[in-house]
Amino acid sequence: MGVARASREVLNLNPDWKCLSGGHSGAEQPAYGGRAWESISLFSII
Repeated sequence: MGVARASREVLNLNPDWKCLSGGHSGAEQPAYGGRAWESISLFSII
């Protein structure tokens, strides 16, 4: 009797991260807009 292998999915979690430093009132709201947010990669925060 063989052992069944589970399939594996590889996800790239790097794209589309944004960073906003400092205190920005309302930045957690979707309507805040994205102009003040800086696009980053996950490796830039290590």
